[in-house]
Amino acid sequence: MAQPSISQEPIKEQKIPIPFKNRQPALDEQKRIVSYLDQISEKQKTLLKIYADIDNQITQLKQSILTKAFRGQLGKQNFNNDL
Repeated sequence: MAQPSISQEPIKEQKIPIPFKNRQPALDEQKRIVSYLDQISEKQKTLLKIYADIDNQITQLKQSILTKAFRGQLGKQNFNNDL
């Protein structure tokens, strides 16, 4: 999910250092980094799903509260003892 307030240009211009070992790309280190990034990506997907579920629950709760409010079903209402 993209962030609308972040321009892509600065991100595209970022240099990503590649670990070297004996003047060769350190594949084991790169694999470790990729694995770590994959784990973070999975956690992000999980959190986004949780966020969406909570957002849906909040929307349903608001609708339920409004429905009960319009039906007069919120709390105890005793109109005889108001005076």
